[in-house]
Amino acid sequence: PADLARSIGTGRANISNHLACLRGCGVVTGTAEGRRVRYELVDPAIGDHLAAILDLLSPADPDHDHLGSR
Repeated sequence: PADLARSIGTGRANISNHLACLRGCGVVTGTAEGRRVRYELVDPAIGDHLAAILDLLSPADPDHDHLGSR
């Protein structure tokens, strides 16, 4: 969680809470590595699906809003 929090610019407590939720839902697993916990997706396909969703939501052309006006 500390590395992830640092890389996206948020607090460790925020990341830990989200990871605990994802773990409780069965989306990620956590493995203790000394004082740290390594989190991984239960099914690697989840990452592929999330990447596809982000591709759909990310405008290819910065001058065009694919999401429409909200």
